[in-house]
Amino acid sequence: MPPVRILSFDQVQATLSALKADQILRNQAQAFYAFKNQQTQTPQRISTTSKDHTTLYMPARIDSMTSVVKIVSIPLQSSPFGLPGFSVVLDNDTAEARGLVNARLLTAVRTAAGSALATKMVLEARSKTTTEEPLNLVVFGSGAQAKAHVQLIIQSVPSPFRIAKVTIVNRTAPRGEALLKDLGHLFPSVPLELVLTATEPESSSSPSLEQAVRQADIICTCTNSREPLFDSTWVRPGTHLNLVGSFKPEMQEIDQALVQRSHIIVDSTEACAHEAGELMRAQKWKDEHPEQTTYRGVLAELGELVDAQGNILYDRVPSAWKRAAGNSSSSSKDKREGDDDSSFVTLFKSVGIAAQDVAITCLVLEEAEANNIGTMVEL
Repeated sequence: MPPVRILSFDQVQATLSALKADQILRNQAQAFYAFKNQQTQTPQRISTTSKDHTTLYMPARIDSMTSVVKIVSIPLQSSPFGLPGFSVVLDNDTAEARGLVNARLLTAVRTAAGSALATKMVLEARSKTTTEEPLNLVVFGSGAQAKAHVQLIIQSVPSPFRIAKVTIVNRTAPRGEALLKDLGHLFPSVPLELVLTATEPESSSSPSLEQAVRQADIICTCTNSREPLFDSTWVRPGTHLNLVGSFKPEMQEIDQALVQRSHIIVDSTEACAHEAGELMRAQKWKDEHPEQTTYRGVLAELGELVDAQGNILYDRVPSAWKRAAGNSSSSSKDKREGDDDSSFVTLFKSVGIAAQDVAITCLVLEEAEANNIGTMVEL
């Protein structure tokens, strides 16, 4: 067996830093395309549970890339250590091990890349202007997912848009302040603020949760919440939401009223039907009360809207997404009186697919090979 390349957390971090956001988004678009076009093998993940963690085991293969077995543990309570995990990379032809890669950062980056890809799609669908359009980004959570979402969205929003302000919403101050410090070093020209929701009372000088949500153009929820994180009446028409934190039927990050207002695209229709609590509740209500709901179901999977090279196919983006995207209160010229979509928002729901892990791990391993990063070990 040839030597195996082992990449530690720090080595993965260094390799990711050398990659551009567009490379990562394109890599993930290729994964979504391969998944949708049955060029992957992605068995249903299995899990084991302890009193502290749910551990997920996720084997997958992309025919044109490689095969990966990813093992990741999700803390059942708040943890400062993110999502510990690793991936074993296998050669598609020989089935020999190619690498052992720390996956703690990769889980966050590949998830955030899906959100950034969806955000880029919906922004491109808005009416183009010749002037710069500032956007407010609100992110719930303070872990690796939240940080990766801020980084990739700031780096990938298309012109003439730019992220003018980032608001982090968190239950407690220490982790939220730590994230703001990290982001401040990365993006010194972007104003940052922290909204606390639990342990410390709001003061008249600090922004409120309601104020942050009402002003948001993009909202990302990166929490393991079982209750809605905010009042859906605060969300203005045309807002785009990325929901990535909930992954079990009993979880939900937004309320049903907001789901009813949403034009929805997902990473996997099948996986969301079994794991996305918000959408499962909405579908159940629709089945039981077909005349009392405006829930329209899932419009498309992300893999339908890209090609094999990872390019976005804007002519395939659902027209409902394009109409809703034009309803931003910051673009009132695009709104029409009586428009059926005047109250709607766009929503990308992700529970994660194994093909994403294959693609991002392959990208990082190949970049590490090209730059001789990592430790070679004979097994």
